[in-house]
Amino acid sequence: MTMMKLSTLKVSTLFALAGFALAACSSSGSSGGSSGGGSPPTPPPPGGNFSFLPVGTLIAGSGTGYSDNTVYRNIRFPLLKVPAYANSQVYRPGGSQNATPGQCNSTNYAYPWQDNFCETRTSSTNIWCPSGKGHQGQDIRGESCKSSSALDAEGKVDANVVVAAESGTVIVVQPHYIKVQTDDETTFYNYLHMDQIQVGLGDYVAKGQRLGRVANIGPAGTPYTTRHLHFELKQVMNIGGSLREVHVNPYATLLDSYQRLLAGNP
Repeated sequence: MTMMKLSTLKVSTLFALAGFALAACSSSGSSGGSSGGGSPPTPPPPGGNFSFLPVGTLIAGSGTGYSDNTVYRNIRFPLLKVPAYANSQVYRPGGSQNATPGQCNSTNYAYPWQDNFCETRTSSTNIWCPSGKGHQGQDIRGESCKSSSALDAEGKVDANVVVAAESGTVIVVQPHYIKVQTDDETTFYNYLHMDQIQVGLGDYVAKGQRLGRVANIGPAGTPYTTRHLHFELKQVMNIGGSLREVHVNPYATLLDSYQRLLAGNP
C-alpha cells in the first residue's frame, strides 16, 4: 500500500468554496455524554485562513498524543462540504470533560484543527497510546449545530453530509455507524454517530458517495453524544506475528484530504 508523509504543519489557504453555514458538536466521555446546547455561531465571511496544530498535539490534560505523520490512503474527505472542524468533542465546550456549556460554542468551530487520537478513554483499546487505551479516531464537527431534520426543513440537504472516504463494501451496519472494507481488503473505515444512514449491509459504495448525516446517535439509535462524526481508519498490520485490524491515527490523512477539498480537488 502507498503511504506518504505530511511534512507541512501549518498552511494558509483561501477557501475555494463559498456559502458556508458553520457549526456542530461536542461532549461524551468514553462514549456517553450530554447533548449540550446553545445558539449556532455566526458564520464567517467566505474565504479564510485554514490552520492546524501538529499531529499528536492534544488539549492539555486530555491525554498523551501519538505523533504519526503518515498519510495512509488517498482518501476523499469524509464530509461533503467545507468548513469542517477536527477537534475534541469531549474536552471542548459542551463536552463531558469541559465545564463550559454549549456544544455550539463558537470556539468549537474555529481553526486550528487539533488531533484527538489517543485522547483519554478508559474502555477503548489503542496499542499506540502510552496506557494501551485511548480514543481510536478523530472527531470532526460538521458545518451546522442543527439536527438533520432542522437542516432539511431549511432546504439545506447538503449540510453535514457524510461521504465515503474510499470505495468499498459495507460490512457492518448498526443504528449509529457503518464499517466499510476497501477493495484490497487492507483498510477499514468506521463512521460513527450518524443518522439518515443511506446504505445497507453488503452494499458497495463509491468514493464520495453519501452515507448519512453528522449526528449524535448511539448504539441504541437514540441521542447519545454531541453532533459530530467520529472517524476511524484501520489498517491490516502484522502485530506479534499475526495479522490484525489496527486503529491508526487518521489525522495526517484527513489533513491531506481536507486541503485538497479546499483547493477544489477532492
